[in-house]
Amino acid sequence: MRPRVLVVDDEARVAGVVATALGRAGYECETCASGTAALAALEERAADVVVTDWRMPEMDGVELLRRLRARWPNLPVILLTAYGTIPSAEYRTYQKTLDGAPVSYTCPEPAPVAVSEMAILKGTPNLNAARLFVNWFLSKEGQIAQYVSDYAPPVHKDLQRKELLPFADQIVGKEKSMRDPAAEIEIQPKLLEFWESLWIRSGGKRR
Repeated sequence: MRPRVLVVDDEARVAGVVATALGRAGYECETCASGTAALAALEERAADVVVTDWRMPEMDGVELLRRLRARWPNLPVILLTAYGTIPSAEYRTYQKTLDGAPVSYTCPEPAPVAVSEMAILKGTPNLNAARLFVNWFLSKEGQIAQYVSDYAPPVHKDLQRKELLPFADQIVGKEKSMRDPAAEIEIQPKLLEFWESLWIRSGGKRR
């Protein structure tokens, strides 16, 4: 029997990409569009691991994690996030401009950095396939594919140029900085909640 993974993300395209990648690595996957749907799905059928987005409407990944820990304390949970800046990574802000929201990106000094994290699940029956996917993702081809998919800027050193960077004029040449992860976990959700209300009132769509 294949290990079962529950993928939770309010963006169907993202959930589909994660589920497809895990499926090719030998996992059975089910996707849910919300934390509420994920909890209901787990009551119907158990999973070996939950992979959830951090920032979602109604119930975010942190709240889902808290409820999962209370109900299934031994269930492994992987929390994903592409948010490395406050109020949002530049490519997320760029996505919102494409939705027609009256927003722009102002980059302070020093410039924040977005960080992508990936994990290979322990015990995967297709370890070589998982490693192959990670290597592809970090290659030039994989980085370009990610940019074409959601405008995430490539991290490959040979691809860090203006043509592949949203709001390039505001960012190129700025210094980079990293924040304390512990402080980010405590503070960032509050800032995102505040910024989201301003974003919705300005005419943006809830993502």
